[in-house]
Amino acid sequence: EHVPGTGGIPFAIEKNGIKRWYDPGSNNGMSLYENGMVKALYKGFYWPRWSMDGKRVIAVTGKNNEKEITLIALDNQSINKIKMKNYVSAISWFPDGERLAFIGHDEKGMDYKTPQNVFLYDLKTGEETQLTFFENVKEMMHGVDVSPDGEKIVFDQGRGIGQEGDWGLYLLDVETKEMTQLVKYGRTPKWSPDGKKIVYKGNYVDPKTQEKRSDLLIYDFEVKQAIPLTREDTMKSHPCWSPDGKQILFVLWEGESKSLQVINVDGTNQRTVVPAQKYPGNDISSPDWAA
Repeated sequence: EHVPGTGGIPFAIEKNGIKRWYDPGSNNGMSLYENGMVKALYKGFYWPRWSMDGKRVIAVTGKNNEKEITLIALDNQSINKIKMKNYVSAISWFPDGERLAFIGHDEKGMDYKTPQNVFLYDLKTGEETQLTFFENVKEMMHGVDVSPDGEKIVFDQGRGIGQEGDWGLYLLDVETKEMTQLVKYGRTPKWSPDGKKIVYKGNYVDPKTQEKRSDLLIYDFEVKQAIPLTREDTMKSHPCWSPDGKQILFVLWEGESKSLQVINVDGTNQRTVVPAQKYPGNDISSPDWAA
């Protein structure tokens, strides 16, 4: 299926699953979905993010877990590898196209020995600025996203796999560094194009059954409430918005494989973009929708 007006959707494909996300032997690759076709672009790229003008892609890279990100200019296919002071595990553009927000840490691998924090990277000066100062190594981060006006950053933080405690969503004011909790449980948040909502993977209580469920939700800043987007007993992750704010792209876990799905923001018309069976033995993760 062709997704109208996408300009392409980059997403990482991992042959060895998420547990090998940072391993030196992992065979990650970035692919492009466009006009109903999937094209493999680069190996060793993950967490790809489109710039807001749709002309560049930034991705986390690095052989043997080096501290590196790569900037790809799509108009002339130029590739610029950038050495970082910290290991990068998630990344997001500022609307000015000159700065990046990222989750950084000193130690490579999933078993972090140093705490993760949110940083700002200036593409012109190469300067890295630490924005948060967490000290607990058990409080892990997984997603970060800059608001469309560039004034706030939303990120998740919580206990690692097998640890007690929920993942929460937090808002960080870029100028004042003031931080507030948005929701008690949430992961991999993404701002809507108009900056009025955030889609994320989270928990909610079903009003009919009073049971706690895990699904995709949309937090609306005008009503200060999170509304479930999907209500199915299936595992979903890494949601992101279409450029017009009318659809949500996300990863659907189907047994040992994953597919790429699209759904309207009112929860209707869910359909498959990239079927799971096209990639036997692979995982689809970290999708992003081009402007």
